[in-house]
Amino acid sequence: MDVSIILPVHNNENTIKRTMESVLNQITNHDELIVVINGSTDRSEEIVMCYAGDQRVRIEHSSTGRSRARNKGLLSAKGRFINFLDADDTMTPQHIVRAKQFLIANDDYDAYTDETMIVNKNEKHISIQYTHETNTRCLKYNNIFEIGAVMFRNKSIVMFIDELEYNEDHVFWIENLMNRKVYFNRNFVGVHKFIDGNNTMIKYKKEMIATQIIVSAILKKKNIRANSLGTIELLKKELKFLLVESSKNEKLFEIVNKQYSHTMILARMILKIPVINKIVIRHYL
Repeated sequence: MDVSIILPVHNNENTIKRTMESVLNQITNHDELIVVINGSTDRSEEIVMCYAGDQRVRIEHSSTGRSRARNKGLLSAKGRFINFLDADDTMTPQHIVRAKQFLIANDDYDAYTDETMIVNKNEKHISIQYTHETNTRCLKYNNIFEIGAVMFRNKSIVMFIDELEYNEDHVFWIENLMNRKVYFNRNFVGVHKFIDGNNTMIKYKKEMIATQIIVSAILKKKNIRANSLGTIELLKKELKFLLVESSKNEKLFEIVNKQYSHTMILARMILKIPVINKIVIRHYL
């Protein structure tokens, strides 16, 4: 098997057909599309099942959550190479062929990525403009990959953190591609990423901002520090984290608390003071 495309689906009845067709229109019988239904309550599964007779399509199920769904796909993937795709985005023609051919011809590269086009009602623009200076060391500062544009080798993969639903892809790339050799193709758009009012980045922006402290904690654990945060800046990040739903998850809380135990004690004490608690909530939420 050449390529495994992993596609989590959760209540995407309006886009899943378009997304699947964008993949099926360019893969061969030597590739597979793994669709992972994770807790959908709409017609998504019914639509996906229409493709059950296609030998290139494999349908799996997992509990709710993008990270769990992607891990399910990773564990069952048979391809030499892996490419994720979100269920509201589309792959452009030739992305799979272009990426696969490059990795076959260049054994010393761990991954390949095209550009991604952000599409909304009013405009189109490149998500992350790659330059000659772009490399995987940049991951210590920002997530430089869009999830659907990257093809990587199915080898020694560190799984997603099941409980992490925001910034989970940034953590995944740090764990798997930091300081690895990746080809950044600035000449092609590989994925169209559609942004609307239901998109995760808009709907859950506060959770995404607040869970960036988890990315910092992972970097600290690996002794890869981005900009050294001062105490005040670190406290601000911790306060944002403690105010969102993600901090109530025991595993996610422990990831942060283990790396920043002293300031986390202070942040929790601050939130116990009623007057300050109200000010912090008003300011951040």
